[in-house]
Amino acid sequence: MARRTRLVKRDGRLTKSLIITLRLPARSRSESPPPRVQEYKVPPKKDSNSSVMADSDSWPIFDIEDAAVSVPGLESVADILEIVAKKRLSTVVVRGMIDQRHRLKGSMKAEIHTDLLDPIELRKITFYSIGVDPVALWIGHESAWYSIFPDAAQSELWQSQCHAIGIFFAAVGYYEEDSARLTLPMIDQVTQILAKHASQINGLGCTLGDLIRACRSNTQFLEFHMRDTAPSQECKDGTEFDFPSTMFYKWIKGGCAMEELMTGTVNFNDVQDATLYTDVLDPVDAEGDTMMVDAGEDEEATPGPRTSIPKGKKKVWPPFKGEYISPQRPKGTPMPETFNDATLAMIYHFVHTGRENLTLDTITVGSINTALYKDFTFKMPQVASHMMTHNAREIYNALPPNFKKANIGKELLAQTPIAGPIKCTKDHDTKRSNDQMKGLNNGTETLKQRGSGRHSGATASSSAGAPAPAAVRAGRASRAADEPSAAVAPSVGLAPSPSGSGTTIGNVVIKDQPGFINGKPIPKPIKRSGVTWFGTGEDYY
Repeated sequence: MARRTRLVKRDGRLTKSLIITLRLPARSRSESPPPRVQEYKVPPKKDSNSSVMADSDSWPIFDIEDAAVSVPGLESVADILEIVAKKRLSTVVVRGMIDQRHRLKGSMKAEIHTDLLDPIELRKITFYSIGVDPVALWIGHESAWYSIFPDAAQSELWQSQCHAIGIFFAAVGYYEEDSARLTLPMIDQVTQILAKHASQINGLGCTLGDLIRACRSNTQFLEFHMRDTAPSQECKDGTEFDFPSTMFYKWIKGGCAMEELMTGTVNFNDVQDATLYTDVLDPVDAEGDTMMVDAGEDEEATPGPRTSIPKGKKKVWPPFKGEYISPQRPKGTPMPETFNDATLAMIYHFVHTGRENLTLDTITVGSINTALYKDFTFKMPQVASHMMTHNAREIYNALPPNFKKANIGKELLAQTPIAGPIKCTKDHDTKRSNDQMKGLNNGTETLKQRGSGRHSGATASSSAGAPAPAAVRAGRASRAADEPSAAVAPSVGLAPSPSGSGTTIGNVVIKDQPGFINGKPIPKPIKRSGVTWFGTGEDYY
């Protein structure tokens, strides 16, 4: 039995609700029933709005794949969060595909036909809800919840919306943890909330600039959601506060102006600790192998202080062990011996193998830095980032023309060498990083591929006598970039996971064994916020 809490709106306030999850005993293969596929039916309409709100937690949940959100009369892509803020949700039209496998008789046929999708269109939407762990956006229509999985045309907008949703919940948790934070300067509150959100998204390569842009793009929604759906909150020590009185809300309402943050000072290296390479916080042993956690304990254990928001379709990728093979580096090419060669090999390897589901159009300097730290024995990620800024121009010059024209080439040109020593959050990390940087620059220290000693993943021929991956010798810092500018690496896509719940009896949620919604396993309970009724067929301006 595991205890969990989620945010629930009651009487205009966002409060925590306890959910007890009972885990049923495991059954043998012969005893296990065939997987269920939840049948999609148009739910019955409710007579009163109050009863609709009261029963919203028990509504069935369905996934809309390749969802396109639009507003009649507008040709551009509609921002559903902006429409929510304007209280015009009833004008939205959502089109997509929904799983219809329940029409097949027999579970075996339902499992064979995994792509049986039928078109669906929703109009006159009356509710919306947002959640984290994983990040998700639901719309309520005729007593059912629909998870939105955007199509390719709206993927970039969805990334920004996911950041906005995560930042809202990060702000709620930030103030709830310690009432003393309410008196901190604006720059401290803003940067700490953004860093809290960045540390919860499992290292998707986002930077401080990405998060500030996400706030600017979603100011209307963040202001509306903090002001109207969660205005009054309570800290753990019992101190009550209003969101509109916080510095973070005032910064959002003011348009997220950078000038307002300049009244104080901030160590941007400390902020970078939380906003770059956050997935390297996952446990790694001395050989560079990602430590595994028992699946049973991980599924039901009480979550620790560090959570993961978009944990559904986003995979935490382990370090790579072996040769970096690509058309530019055929099989058998010696391991790179300088930092520049290692970076080039990493870029080619990403594009050729589709590592971390990235392509030439989506690969970023942040993802390359993260991979370098995970694959090679850097003491801290800041060492790799410092070397990248100083060697960016030489790396760019060595790229093929098509790579130079891509986003990775533009980001390399935008890199500005970091002046001064490395600064980390902890003093001993600062010393270790600077000592290693000094050794790498003067050639007295070398890097090795993590896990090259054992569990290296080498082929049979290489294990029979081929040399182990050669040490990577870091090159000295090259000349500074000719065109310095602030480099901001766009974050990779955030994808929501399938949503659903088990059988609910009162406040007890019993997980079905096995349990499926639209053919996908039922995940952990999801925190929600902002279940708001806007009326039916009535527009608000």
